[in-house]
Amino acid sequence: MNLNELEEIANDEHKQVPSNLEHDIDTLINTLAFTENLKSGKESHKAGNQLKWLSAAATVVLMIGLGWLLLSKQSEPKDTFNDPQEAYAYFSSTMNRIASKVNDGMDKADAALSTLKAVLPNKTE
Repeated sequence: MNLNELEEIANDEHKQVPSNLEHDIDTLINTLAFTENLKSGKESHKAGNQLKWLSAAATVVLMIGLGWLLLSKQSEPKDTFNDPQEAYAYFSSTMNRIASKVNDGMDKADAALSTLKAVLPNKTE
């Protein structure tokens, strides 16, 4: 319908306005308002869920950060020897044990290499 047709209908005095038109319009407005309230309630519910997930994620990140901070915190080394000569003697014995283990490993590696050369003489050069 165009504007002229609407004007003709409005100017026609033979047309009667239905008696319940005002009630129907009020019902329609109330229904639309109720629907809008439901939609806005769903949107606020979605926003609430997003806020809950965001706060949970922030809590997890915070806990991981605090755990990392506490685990990575370096404690000051404590002196275990009062006498420097005793500390040096302990250090020397520890280094001697390490050197002994390394030398044993090297001897075993040399023996394995010799065995390998004996079994595959042309392949190991």
